[in-house]
Amino acid sequence: MAFGLGKLAAVSGVTAAGGGIGVSMGNIVFSESKDTSIKAKKEESPTPTQSTVETQPKVCVIYEGNDPGRNQNTRRFSELLERFEGKEQFFEKYKEGAQRPTSQDFKEEIRKACEGTDGKKNVKGNVYVWWGTSENKWFYASDMHDETDDWVNDSQVQKKFQTETTPKQA
Repeated sequence: MAFGLGKLAAVSGVTAAGGGIGVSMGNIVFSESKDTSIKAKKEESPTPTQSTVETQPKVCVIYEGNDPGRNQNTRRFSELLERFEGKEQFFEKYKEGAQRPTSQDFKEEIRKACEGTDGKKNVKGNVYVWWGTSENKWFYASDMHDETDDWVNDSQVQKKFQTETTPKQA
C-alpha cells in the first residue's frame, strides 16, 4: 500500500512540476477514448452514398418461331420452335459460321427490341423472330410485337420447346 501511495505521489509531483502537462495529457487520453467510440459508431452505420437497391438487368427471352407468312395482310405464328434465355444465348447458337448465322444489322435490331428503343418492341420481355427460308435470313417484325401478340401464352400456337412453365406440345 505504501508503494502505491508513493507511486501516486510521484506521478502527481511530475504532473504538478510539468504545469499543465498532466492536464493536457489527461485530455488527450480522454479525447482519444471519445474519438474511438465515435469512430466505432460511424463504422456501424452504412454509408449513405452507396445505394442499397441494385437493379437487375432485364432478361430478354428470344423465341424462334416458324415463318408466319402473310394471310390477308396479317401474320401469325402457328409454332414456336425454340426458346433462348437472352439474346446472347441466341447469338451464340447462330454465330458466324453457323448454318443460319445472324447479321450485325439483325443483332442490332434484336438489341433494340430487347431494350424497347428506336421503334423496336418486345412483348413482356419476349422477342419473337423467325428464319426466312426463301430469303435465307433472320427476321424481326415490330408488327408481331403488339401487346396483344403474346405468342408464348397463345393456346393456338404450338410450342416445340419445353420449360418449367410451358410443357412441350406434339
